[in-house]
Amino acid sequence: MDGFVIEITTMVRRPGYADEITEVTSGVHREGAEAARIVNLRPRLYNHPSMTVTVRSFAKINLGLRIGAARADGFHELLTVYQTIGLHDVIRVSVERGAGRGTQIEIRCADPRVPRDESNTCFRIVEKAMQSLRAKGRVVVEIEKRLPVQGGLGGASANAVAT
Repeated sequence: MDGFVIEITTMVRRPGYADEITEVTSGVHREGAEAARIVNLRPRLYNHPSMTVTVRSFAKINLGLRIGAARADGFHELLTVYQTIGLHDVIRVSVERGAGRGTQIEIRCADPRVPRDESNTCFRIVEKAMQSLRAKGRVVVEIEKRLPVQGGLGGASANAVAT
């Protein structure tokens, strides 16, 4: 067997350069020596203008709940012990940077009982996050409902946290 070369090209992030990655080719030669060489020093952005993240949003059941006094904002102080269970919704969040001026938030769900406006917990959490980050763009939250709406399994709050 006259020499062989196996080359693998990977993308790596350079230390100190959070917004770019560099293409690196590594090879293994017949002598077993490993070689790595940088074949392209031009940065390639991994911070794409659009990206989608998909997560499961697990249901929870309360094992204990104590409702305290009402606060000034109309909500009550809560002390709760809960356990997540194996049922879940699926949440997909897509973000497009610089989509016009300001922030646009869209909630998508096939179940007509799920609100698509400011009353949706996912909408509110995206709105607060965008304000806190001073970010602008378009955010689409897709909710694939597998948990019953208002079924007492904490679906809405779990979806907000997953978002």
